Amino acid sequence: MNLGIIGAGMIVKDFLSFAHELPEINLEAIVARNLENLKRLSDEYEIKNIYTNIEECLANTAIDTIYVAVPNNLHYSVAKK
Repeated sequence: MNLGIIGAGMIVKDFLSFAHELPEINLEAIVARNLENLKRLSDEYEIKNIYTNIEECLANTAIDTIYVAVPNNLHYSVAKK
């Protein structure tokens, strides 16, 4: 499964700490506002693509599934996209 992640907060960092142990998950993309943080996460966890724009991430046809990892009050608007 090629996974896209929306968000880069504490819960994502917890997930990424063990995601490499799941051979069926390929970290295809991550999107968040802070480009510097995205670059660090991409380097550390071998995430193929980084985005600061949700629409650009969602346009990546290699992504099979999106993990919505934003604050609860944003879940609906992100999931609707």
